[in-house]
Amino acid sequence: RRFFELNNSFHNYLRITRILKSLGELGLEHYKLPLVRCFAYEVYQAGTLPNAEGSLCDYWLPVLRVEADRTSARKFVEALRQGESGSEVEGEDEGSRLRSLSGNAPEKDAHKVGVMLGRAKAKAGDGISPDQVNVNGEWDGGE
Repeated sequence: RRFFELNNSFHNYLRITRILKSLGELGLEHYKLPLVRCFAYEVYQAGTLPNAEGSLCDYWLPVLRVEADRTSARKFVEALRQGESGSEVEGEDEGSRLRSLSGNAPEKDAHKVGVMLGRAKAKAGDGISPDQVNVNGEWDGGE
């Protein structure tokens, strides 16, 4: 249910591409792979974002700048396409493994994305303007 609007609002896919690109420009490249993996899980495993498959493969995967991340994400997507939900998929590092999903996005990926979204929500909720947040996502107390 929570992805219904996203699945049916194609204009938001361009926004996701922009978010992914912005993460890299802001020095937050390490958040991109977990976010892409979460979207891949929703497209192939959970089936909540089937309409996003084209954007995932054509735009979101190529936005990953680090070759090891792109390779890991492609292996992850291929494993999901083949229905491998509980087996391990070897990647470039420990963070790129497909673990038993049992109905949820991979725990490590979901945690990283949750932290990122929590920080953004906290900043917005406190009425902090973007010019008061440095590239590390920390409030600098500026006026």
